[in-house]
Formats: sequence, C-alpha cells, structure tokens
Amino acid sequence: MIKLETAHIEEVRGIRKLDIDFRKDTFAISGPNGSGKSGVMDAIEFGLTGQIGRLSLVAFSKMLDLMARNASREADRLDKLEAPARELARQKKQADEARAYGLCAMLIGSGYSGLWHFFI
Repeated sequence: MIKLETAHIEEVRGIRKLDIDFRKDTFAISGPNGSGKSGVMDAIEFGLTGQIGRLSLVAFSKMLDLMARNASREADRLDKLEAPARELARQKKQADEARAYGLCAMLIGSGYSGLWHFFI
C-alpha cells in the first residue's frame, strides 16, 4: 500500500501552488464550489496513476451516454405533457381561420371588399 506523506501541486486545474502534509491523523478538503477541491484530487490521482479517471475518455463517454438517455426521457416526458396543448392550439387556429374566412366571405358577399386585403 502506498501512503502519501506530502504533495506539492503547482499549475494544475487552476491551482497555482499548494503543499499538503498528509502525516497528520486526518485530512479533509473543503471549500465552496469552484475552489479547486476536485482539482486537488485530480492532481493526486494523476501523480499516482498518470491519468485522471473521471476525465478519461471512458468516463466521458459514459457521461455522454447518460446525458443522452436523460435527454431522451425528458423529451418523451415533455412531449406527453405538451401533446394536449398542441392539439388545443391546432383546434383554436382552425377555428380562428374559419371565423376569419367566414367574415371575409360575408364582407365580399355584401359588396364591401376593403377588409379583404387586410386578411390576405
């Protein structure tokens, strides 16, 4: 088993320079979002293994697959929710068009054609 005693991280994922001493009883990394917690872990992993597992092509491919599946499920869910609204909109459009054409036909039949050009 490998036990790290210290780590020196410099110019890795936004970390300019950081020295860590692991020889104490406990070790924790904490901080707000974007402060570099994952960068510290990535640097340590890279130093030990030469790669960053969560950023590898395999991990990236799995992440893309998961995103695609989630997007597909969400699209299906939204489609089911929006279908009744689309049908109502289609019916309203047909009714509005029928009323407009009826008004135009009525105006033309009465000899008044001034509004006909407005609807075209």
